[in-house]
Amino acid sequence: MKYKIFLLFLLTGGLGICQWIEQNSGTTTDLYEVCFTDSLNGFALGKSILLHTTDGGNNWSFQNYSFQSITKINAYDKNIAIITGDSEVVYITRNGGKNWITSRTGYPYHYHHSSFLNDSTIYITGTIQKEFYGGGLILRSTDYGISWDKLYQTKYGVDPIPYWIDDLFFTSIDTGYAIFHISFDNFGPNYFMKTTNGGYSWLQISETPGMVLDLENKDNIIWAKAAGFNFSTDFGLTWQIANIAYWAILDMHIIKDNYGLFLIYEYYEDAMNNRSKLRFADITDSLFYTVSLPDSFVAYSFSYVNERNIWLCGKDGKIFKYNTTPVNVIEINSVETISLSQNFPNPFNPVTKIKYTIPTSPQPSPYQGEGVRVRLKVYDILGNEVATLVNKEQPTGEHEVEFNANNLSSGIYFYVLNFGNQRLSKKMCLIK
Repeated sequence: MKYKIFLLFLLTGGLGICQWIEQNSGTTTDLYEVCFTDSLNGFALGKSILLHTTDGGNNWSFQNYSFQSITKINAYDKNIAIITGDSEVVYITRNGGKNWITSRTGYPYHYHHSSFLNDSTIYITGTIQKEFYGGGLILRSTDYGISWDKLYQTKYGVDPIPYWIDDLFFTSIDTGYAIFHISFDNFGPNYFMKTTNGGYSWLQISETPGMVLDLENKDNIIWAKAAGFNFSTDFGLTWQIANIAYWAILDMHIIKDNYGLFLIYEYYEDAMNNRSKLRFADITDSLFYTVSLPDSFVAYSFSYVNERNIWLCGKDGKIFKYNTTPVNVIEINSVETISLSQNFPNPFNPVTKIKYTIPTSPQPSPYQGEGVRVRLKVYDILGNEVATLVNKEQPTGEHEVEFNANNLSSGIYFYVLNFGNQRLSKKMCLIK
């Protein structure tokens, strides 16, 4: 299968480099979310503050409105947006932030997810927590968020199973999909649910692997964000776990078909030290490119419009824009050019073999020459390096290396292949 990879580089001579340009937000308050609808119009949200730009972030202005307990913003287009948070109040604009309408839902829940069916029909999900118990709520507005109708509600002490309700999306006024989980257990199980009567009743389609908090539907592939990510190509009947080694995914945007951008903590140590990474990856993470982030910047969210327009926001009110010029579009055959095979045998005790293929480097390349510097290392589940299998130049073609884990304890390990600016990783299981 072929993927068109946009090289997000600023052209400098024969090679491309990335460059983040800091924009003046006018605040030092942490910004938790940035949301652009096109190359010019966007919002950035922090604790009780909202910033707005109409020129791509060259100038940011404060929205003069009394926002309270706001946590999420979702924009339908440059004019229509909704803000939700930790109260019964949501905020709606229909003129690009010039005016905001305060809308009371009538239910004092925590509203963290919203979804547009069209410009006037909006859905929001809410959760309520009392100690370790609570419930969930789905509301719908058909008048641009002015008034809200209750579609579905569960409560602890009332319903046999007091589900929390996370993300959802509707494909028509009747048909929708959502993630439910049992409210007294934050670690699952999670249920992928479907409604065919507008959200008034829900049927379980499947149980999702792992704790799922966010959904995104793109080109009939449903992506589910958890610590890693899962995907379904049959609208939730079955799920596949992406073979990745991410500790957590902070934000994601699906670009097209089966690839997207992900703001991640790759390892446990990254999460502990706020070292996030922005990664372009395909659906199985067998082909990816990691975009370097500004030094010492703690990123919380990003917004992707196209390969020329990407914004980051985060700690201390900082906003960065990715300054790019597309150099080339390269079609890469992921089977013939880039390959990291599953180790065999797997599970293993204590010896296994790993095969990988080094591709012919595309022109221009920072590692063109007689060979390519290849590094193949093994990490434990906490991200600690436990073995270096390869660290040398190797010619293009297929290679195989043997890994002896005689000195390691049973558990899950990750083996990571680096060549040039590419990295591939897979998971293996040692059982003694």
